[in-house]
Amino acid sequence: MPGKSAAERKFLNPYHFVPVATDPMEPTATWRRGEDAAVLPTEMRHDRYVPDKASGRLICRLTTITPTVIGGIQTEQLNGPTQVATVLEKGERAMIPGSTLRGLISSFAEAASNSALRVLHDEWPSGENLPKWPHRPKISGPHAFFKEVSPDLVPFNEERSRITLAERVFGFVEEGQGAGPESGKVAQRAYASRVRFSDAYHHEAVNETKWLKPLTLRILASPKPPSPSFYFLANGKPGFIDRGHLKIGNHAPRGRKFYFNHEVPEDRKPWGAAPSRDLAREDNRLKVTAIDRNQDFFFHVDFDNLSETELQILRFALQPRQNFNHKLGLGKPLGLGSVRIELIGSFEVKRLERYSNWTPGAKRYAVAEGLDIESWPNRYSREKADAQVTLSLLGPAMSYGALLKGTHPEIFAALMKFGTIAEDGFQICTPLAVGQEDKETETYKWFAGMYRTGMQFLPGIPESDWPTVDENRGKPASRNAGGPPRPRNPNAPTRS
Repeated sequence: MPGKSAAERKFLNPYHFVPVATDPMEPTATWRRGEDAAVLPTEMRHDRYVPDKASGRLICRLTTITPTVIGGIQTEQLNGPTQVATVLEKGERAMIPGSTLRGLISSFAEAASNSALRVLHDEWPSGENLPKWPHRPKISGPHAFFKEVSPDLVPFNEERSRITLAERVFGFVEEGQGAGPESGKVAQRAYASRVRFSDAYHHEAVNETKWLKPLTLRILASPKPPSPSFYFLANGKPGFIDRGHLKIGNHAPRGRKFYFNHEVPEDRKPWGAAPSRDLAREDNRLKVTAIDRNQDFFFHVDFDNLSETELQILRFALQPRQNFNHKLGLGKPLGLGSVRIELIGSFEVKRLERYSNWTPGAKRYAVAEGLDIESWPNRYSREKADAQVTLSLLGPAMSYGALLKGTHPEIFAALMKFGTIAEDGFQICTPLAVGQEDKETETYKWFAGMYRTGMQFLPGIPESDWPTVDENRGKPASRNAGGPPRPRNPNAPTRS
């Protein structure tokens, strides 16, 4: 049997991280606990339209590049994979909920502005807050590590007063117990979003969605945080970190987790699970129906009172550059969910002018630009009538990209890498040990070998290449009656 090529012995881990930095992008705002919301900048108000601030609508087209699963209700089955319902508009036509699109774009905007992680649970999966073995100390939760970088990176809480750029645009709710006048406590601060996402639908001429046949996904297994050699930096650099010695001050979080886009030829289906009679394995799988590739959906985003930079970050998050690929839905580590969003319509309403000098027959939009206007669905008939053809709508996004590249070049470079299709021929999956062919089970072997040898870790993202790792040739650690073996750190101090 011929040996593996050099490329076949390399793996691109399905995910990596967009770095975090100390200072968020401007503009920010200040709102101290106990203060009335009236202290916020005028443009952040919701009760009036502000002169010289932007209000209007962006129209977008979303195209599936790889099959995409927009999961609905999940129903567990007896001795079989969990059934995931599809989200339908009517009949067999798929739709993508606005909440799903909002989550995608707001997460990207957070990363692109070094804003707070608005959703960040302060505990590790699988009880990692607790020491499992006598030698392992208790590990602080994620909030403590991110606060060490900047207190404005964690979700809004009673200790914070600065509102970051993404929070200004997409809103937030202060974490903590509810309070009111009757309790004698200061009420929680909350701020509503100034952008609203519609659901995404097919063009009305499309009678039904093109679906793949129902399929069972491979088990979505990966190393859970805090897996330090993947999720953390040691003294600011990638390296092997013994999970028993993870410590605030010595180690910093790598950043926000994003998934790479896979090159998936139509004759390959890397997400499919092999048939199995192992009922325990079947119980951990999901059965889904995926939207096929090259399916178009249309949606819009309405916005009010945005400053120039706020509108730029919104447009940058939707389409950072030409042919940028986002990841959406279930099965992202397996190659599903690559989608491309194109901004095809940009409209601004000058509300003060419109409402103070209204004349019969006046157009709604003072600024109306569009691409490929004839292809728009009829639900945008008013916008189609007003729109003027333009050659590009990427100008404001590119302006923000240039600003980000100048202030946080490492964040900009990482985001651009995540939007690129990985086409170099190596395997994109959780790394495997030497001789291990099954990509679905025993995915712990590579990581057991990593802790045994202390030789492997997740490298940084290079500018002109991909952060691959090699097969692990260290002998996987074995279990014994005393529980998992103690990971050995060659840099750890010797105990007396």
